[in-house]
Amino acid sequence: MAFDGDRLPALSYATMTRLANPAVVAQGVQSSPADRRRELDDGQVLFGPFDLPAGKYEMQVVYREPGVNAPWSVAYYLRRMRGVLARGPDTGDKTSATFTLPVGLPAVWARFPPSDALQYVDEIRVVPVTVVPRRERVDPGDGVRQVWAMDEAAGTYVLFVDDNTDPRGDHFWVRRRATGTILVAAPGDQVPHVTITNAAPVPDTIRVESGAWTTEITLEPGETTRVRVDARGGTIVPIAITTTAVFEPAPGQRVSCHVRVDLLPAS
Repeated sequence: MAFDGDRLPALSYATMTRLANPAVVAQGVQSSPADRRRELDDGQVLFGPFDLPAGKYEMQVVYREPGVNAPWSVAYYLRRMRGVLARGPDTGDKTSATFTLPVGLPAVWARFPPSDALQYVDEIRVVPVTVVPRRERVDPGDGVRQVWAMDEAAGTYVLFVDDNTDPRGDHFWVRRRATGTILVAAPGDQVPHVTITNAAPVPDTIRVESGAWTTEITLEPGETTRVRVDARGGTIVPIAITTTAVFEPAPGQRVSCHVRVDLLPAS
């Protein structure tokens, strides 16, 4: 099947006929049978993987019997990184969770903790709700390193797309004399703000860029400031942070500044 939003009609390669929107959704459903699973060393079980482009999806878990209780989540695995995109309810004969992908991910899974209920899992389905047209998709360069779900229900995420950022908990570090780039997926009524602390032993002039917008700040060692990113157009905001301080790092020191991302109302 080929589909590119409202610019091109959907075309079924099998029949060489155009597809209406409901047919597009039906053609786009992916499924994983119960025997297509991967057991991890810690006892967790993965079903998948699903290779999905940017868009909004519903993952459905179908059980062989009603009333099964089994907590599960929509998870991604990228290189050594892993995270949760959404969590499913743990009751019902067919449970579902909706999640949004700001960029395409090649390895999305349904993940279950160890449970006797796993024997009742019959099928995992991923149903597209909306798919971002190819011409509107953000190019993450050579791949996404990690995804932070800031608010799963609202579909707000931070994506790390290069090796110059080092995600840690609710913040990240940018390497010295380097440019670290992130993508922030946020609804239109919220604006990204970055709180930056200079972790270098000398003053650092730090440049923050997003598209054609740019600003520079000079921070003393240990000084912190918050910068409102002038995000215009689209719901995925690229933010590049460049550090310029020149210093001889202490043993094991590779970073120059500490960054936290927040989403605040535009008004």
